[in-house]
Amino acid sequence: MKRRLTVSGLVALAGLLALLAATTGGRQKQEQAPVHIPDSPEPVISQMKPRTIGEQMAGLTDVQKVRITDRGFEPKEIQTAVGGKVRIHLVNESSAAHNLILNRFAIVTRTLGPGEENFIEFTATEKGTWPFVSDAPGQVEPAFGGTLKVE
Repeated sequence: MKRRLTVSGLVALAGLLALLAATTGGRQKQEQAPVHIPDSPEPVISQMKPRTIGEQMAGLTDVQKVRITDRGFEPKEIQTAVGGKVRIHLVNESSAAHNLILNRFAIVTRTLGPGEENFIEFTATEKGTWPFVSDAPGQVEPAFGGTLKVE
């Protein structure tokens, strides 16, 4: 059975949208707001406004810089301890677009154009040697691979 939206239905929908806009101010606040999650050891931040890479890394220690060059990732291996925070400052210094994918920890960065950078942070929860690659052109690039060694 097909249903058609009547004029009265359109009027009701427009009224509902107007009410929603009036109660929210017509737009969302563009700031960070702490969100309380029960039993969470750390506060969770809801981010509406993008933060610069510098702001994200401010005050952090053990940030490992990984450069993407025309020859691949440098360094090709990064190391951490089990349970440790992995903090990567990814910088694309190549002449083409690339990304970083680390399947074991569900990390997939956006595709970075030449000169762009990204900050990645996660906890290495499992011991092993895990490969990371770039597949920015839609397939894995053989020269663009490396490993994360978790001991």
